[in-house]
Amino acid sequence: MDDVASVLIVDDNNAIQEYLTTVLKSEGYVVSSASDGEEALKYLQENPKPDLILLDIIMPGLSGIDVLRAIKGDPALKQIIIIMLTGVSLCADKELAFELGASDFLTKPFELRELLARVKTHINLKKVSDKCVVQRKIQETILSTIPGVVYLKSKDGYYIHANEMFADLVGVSQTEIQGKREEDLFSSLVADERTKTDDLLLKYGVEQLEIQEEITMPDHDSRSFFTKKRQVVDKDGEITGLVGVSIDITEQVIMKEAYAEKEEILDSILNSYPAEIWVLNPEGEIILQNSKHLAKYGNLIGRPIPDLPLSEDTKLYWKESLHLILHGKTRGNEKKITESDGSEWIIDSFRPIRLHDGILGVMGMNLNVTRWAQGDDDLSISNSGDSGKKHQDGTDNKTNQTVTSSDPSSMR
Repeated sequence: MDDVASVLIVDDNNAIQEYLTTVLKSEGYVVSSASDGEEALKYLQENPKPDLILLDIIMPGLSGIDVLRAIKGDPALKQIIIIMLTGVSLCADKELAFELGASDFLTKPFELRELLARVKTHINLKKVSDKCVVQRKIQETILSTIPGVVYLKSKDGYYIHANEMFADLVGVSQTEIQGKREEDLFSSLVADERTKTDDLLLKYGVEQLEIQEEITMPDHDSRSFFTKKRQVVDKDGEITGLVGVSIDITEQVIMKEAYAEKEEILDSILNSYPAEIWVLNPEGEIILQNSKHLAKYGNLIGRPIPDLPLSEDTKLYWKESLHLILHGKTRGNEKKITESDGSEWIIDSFRPIRLHDGILGVMGMNLNVTRWAQGDDDLSISNSGDSGKKHQDGTDNKTNQTVTSSDPSSMR
């Protein structure tokens, strides 16, 4: 509606028409007129709708009551404010006019100030009403387009509004949801849990909360939802209700559970394997250790290569290996060392850990060949070869690539 309100005068008395037109125009209204009911209805079909109609009851042809009935029966016109004017004050006319949807009733002759006051009052009420309608339409549009379940509840726990996704969730039409409570829409168990969380906001002053909830759909399929609820307060800070928004996260929950299960399996494999295993990120920081590596060196997570408890030669070897792998190259053959206690180790470092087309990190591994040959406690694997076995002359069968080391951490 424009800022300047418009008024249509419908009266078969030309003198009254001209008088009211002059007075209303002086008050700033846009004024049009019609001399009978037929002319009034034709005007309404061919011109923008006025904000208010001053409608005489007694007219030739269609009476004011007939015109009122026609206007209120037309969905495109029914919102127009109508003040009935009549020279005969009959209770039956007033009663019928109000039943048909008239907003007010004045008897001729009327006080001009009273008529202007009533016109102004109804115009102002219409402006407020129109703003409320527009705001409500905006809110409904927002609620209906949010990609999730949305609902509004009163302070007493009754549903005021719900979007289409909520209606689909509970298997009830949007109009039927209004006035319902939790127990009317959900199983007793789900209703009880939802009511408890609502009470935190409506009764105990919690402003907002976030929860994950399980809801059984009408087809008995259980779904997981991430729900956020917030208090609705008036201008005085009084709680009037709450708004809830829920996003279906069933697929994410399933994926998370599957990932957690795979993590457990991977962790079990890493910690059961008879070797010390570690992983470096592209920045050269330790991001993973299996239990054997952790038991020997302690917690190294987050520590870069220069800070690791390794020999300087080993640190240099690690840096070079990391650089080569990050640039798409490979390190040469595995290295083998013999420690001061006579145990043999295979140093297999490093292998790339790829994610899509990039490298997430590199993995290194120290394998105690001597212990493996003797039978590992975890996997009970015995070496079918003769490495680490004694000859009949009592000497060890060692490989030609053995590097003797007096530093237990050398190259590891």
